[in-house]
Amino acid sequence: MLKTLSLKNFRSYKDTSIELGMFTVITGNNGFGKSNLIRALQWNIDNTGTWSSIPRKAKDTKEVSVNIVQDTGTILTRFRTCDDKVNAYIITSPDGKELTLDKVGRGDLPPAVTTTVTTAPKGGKQDTLAVQFASQHDAPFLLTSSASELETQFSQLVGLEALQKASSEVATGLRKAQNDYNYQLPRRDAFLTATGRFTAIAEAEEIVAKLKKVSDRQEAISTRLLQAQTLYIEYVSLCTVAGNIDQDIASLDKITSKCQQLLVQMDSIETNRKAAVVMREIAAIDTNRDKLATLTSDMGQIIEKMERIEEKRKGSMVILEKQKQLGKLDNDLIQLVTQQGKLKDREMAVLGELSGFDSCPVCGSKL
Repeated sequence: MLKTLSLKNFRSYKDTSIELGMFTVITGNNGFGKSNLIRALQWNIDNTGTWSSIPRKAKDTKEVSVNIVQDTGTILTRFRTCDDKVNAYIITSPDGKELTLDKVGRGDLPPAVTTTVTTAPKGGKQDTLAVQFASQHDAPFLLTSSASELETQFSQLVGLEALQKASSEVATGLRKAQNDYNYQLPRRDAFLTATGRFTAIAEAEEIVAKLKKVSDRQEAISTRLLQAQTLYIEYVSLCTVAGNIDQDIASLDKITSKCQQLLVQMDSIETNRKAAVVMREIAAIDTNRDKLATLTSDMGQIIEKMERIEEKRKGSMVILEKQKQLGKLDNDLIQLVTQQGKLKDREMAVLGELSGFDSCPVCGSKL
């Protein structure tokens, strides 16, 4: 869709920019440059127009350009210098890249230009420009086209069914006014002949009153067209806001689902950690139990040695010396017994902690 039209040294315009919408109405007195805007669009989009009448009549005019900005961000520039050294199209993409098509002759329209200019709103179906421009003395400017032709023109410009209906009402009103005028015309002539000029004036006043009613109806229809345009713009804005809200809700649902998955993973990690701590303690108890069994076996051997030493002690000093060594072994034995008691107490404490489990949380064996 066309968004901005800029003219520089084009006919009566020195340096002017105009904001365009889905439906733009341009009004002004005769000679104010309304037709020049249409000619500027034709020169830019269709590359038509007589070059001798295009440059602004001024001594400082060295170049002429017409620039169209679309809502997609694409810029189409028609540029020509007065010395004819440059006669080109410049297409600027939304990312700032420029494509220059130089040495364009009158009526030549490069394919890149026809595929660049669009009338559809941003995000809609981007059809190439299909509206045919007309001069100020051709339809639909004087509303001389049929009702169906007017409907087609309004549909291409705006794309709203309400405008088609309104244009149909305008055509119907004009047709009725024309019929009324044609009906009243012979009557006016008859009155002028039969009753004279003053009676004809009264009849003319009646016709003028009817025409004024038609004009008032046209103004009412124009007001409805503006209201329809405003409502459509508000509808498009609300649709955009609703789409953004739906996207935010979808993103929030994804974040919530991810948080739930993380909580489940954290619970599983905590359970595994507790089970690993219990297994390490059980492994330590098993290791101490093996050490205790080894010490018990060593103690039995020591006792046997003590008995043999006791038998030999009575006979020699050597046996006495062995008895001293046996005393030391007794002390070691006492320490081993003490350690055995501590290990037993630790084993009972761990079994007390595991009393709440029917089986080992790691290996699954029954306790």
